[in-house]
Amino acid sequence: MPNVNEVDLAFVVDTTSSMHTLINDAKKYIKQVLEATSEAADIDLRVGIVQYRDHPPEDSMLTDSSALTKDLDVVQKYVNGMRARGGGDGPEAVFDGLIAATKLKWRKHAMRLAILLGDAPPHGYGWGGDRWPEGCPCGENAESTAAHLEGANIIMYSIGLNEYPNLAKSFGEMSSLTGGQFFELSNQRAIS
Repeated sequence: MPNVNEVDLAFVVDTTSSMHTLINDAKKYIKQVLEATSEAADIDLRVGIVQYRDHPPEDSMLTDSSALTKDLDVVQKYVNGMRARGGGDGPEAVFDGLIAATKLKWRKHAMRLAILLGDAPPHGYGWGGDRWPEGCPCGENAESTAAHLEGANIIMYSIGLNEYPNLAKSFGEMSSLTGGQFFELSNQRAIS
């Protein structure tokens, strides 16, 4: 019989250079969610992290992931090691990060949640200087990425850490399509 209190949670985090002033806010947010979740309810929690940056030649790292684990010390160590670097143009490989999250080893009967943390929209959302203005080189878009998440039974919530053009539109669209929600935290309202 499946354990009804199983929750698998993946944080999908932009770690490009534009996040330099925001990466500590993202780390604090992750820590706060983990503390609140572990204190608030009797749940069997596993957590994983997916970092994303951008496609070559903008960056040499596309994604990097840690496995879903119950060991929150392992999660915190991985989070502490995240650094903002690379990225190149403004938009990032958001879709690739979310697709990488669907490939984690999720438990069959767990409630599956993903929290996207970033400050820039995906490619193809009309932001000047986009190396790929017609869309992400991976071939995904908001609808297809949301379909991958839905196919993996993952509800996505997203946190916009900046007010860049089309961030709310792209993050919000994907969140809504999976049954989740978008929240905006600007530099002026940094996480305390």
